[in-house]
This record gives sequence, structure tokens and C-alpha cells, in this order.
Amino acid sequence: MKLFNYLFTGIICALTITSCAKNEDFNNSDSELIGNWKVAEIYFEGNNTIETSGIIETYSFYGDGYNMVLQLRFDENSNEFSSYGGYNIQLNTIQDGKNIITEWMNPGFIDSGKWTIDGKNLIVTNSRGETQSAMILSLNQHTLVLSYNFIYETLKFDSSLTYEVKSVFSFEKQVVDQS
Repeated sequence: MKLFNYLFTGIICALTITSCAKNEDFNNSDSELIGNWKVAEIYFEGNNTIETSGIIETYSFYGDGYNMVLQLRFDENSNEFSSYGGYNIQLNTIQDGKNIITEWMNPGFIDSGKWTIDGKNLIVTNSRGETQSAMILSLNQHTLVLSYNFIYETLKFDSSLTYEVKSVFSFEKQVVDQS
């Protein structure tokens, strides 16, 4: 029985130490997020579904960003998040043996608002109380990589078009001149 108590106590201590170490790493990552970030690369992939008069067709697409002037700012004291600038995406879809190119012009990224971190998720709550989230794939003092997934739907006459998008945004930290 004493052996069981020693093992149980040892396991609890190990879990507590591991948990504290993970929280310490999390806090370091949280502080690395503070500052200004400029987009360096954008990649999109996903599916678009077209429904016309009850006929449904689904196609895969992929694309990269260009004309990228998107920037993010994370403030530490107020936990304010802002997204400004924009970017374009060129999506390539193979449909009926043809490569169809669609271009999107996108203002901003996620709505501006208050930001928090929950595990690996960046959560932004806008002024209307709506939340959006992106998964932090990588974060260090120079680079931030976010995965942001969304669905975009549009209706035209008797047709609907739905894009299910998985995207990856890579940002580089901007150094603020203190002079």
C-alpha cells in the first residue's frame, strides 16, 4: 500500500510540474503575440459547391495571395486586436477538365475587437459581441502562422455557391522604430 501511495504521489507531482511548465511556455507565447505583424504569405484550399435547380456539383480549389498589404496589431494593455489592409487571392479550380481561375479581393482578416488566447486558438470578439477564431500553428518572436477556416455562401437567381475554405496566413513581426 505504501508503494502505491508513493507512486500516486509521484505521478501527481510529475503532472503538476508538467502542467506548470506548459503554462509558463503559454505565457511566453502570449507575450510574443504583442505588436505589429505584416502578412508574408497566404495559402487557400477547399471546396466549392454549386447547386442549380437541385443539381449539386462539388469542386476542389487552391490558391495563393498577392497584392498583400494586410497587417495585424495586438495591444497588450487593452487586449485590442486590429486588422487593416487587404489582399487578393487567385483560386484555381479544375472543373470539367478546365482550370478555372477566380480572383477574390479581401479587405482585412478577422474583425477588429478584443483578443484572447484559449489553448492554441486566437479568439477575437468584435464590438457586436460576435467571435471569430484562428488556430495558432506557430508563434515566435519573428513569425506568426495562423490557420483560419470559413464558409462563404452566395445566391444568384436559382443557384447557390458555397466555398468551404481552409487558409493559412503567415505573418512577420514588424520592428517599431523607437527613435
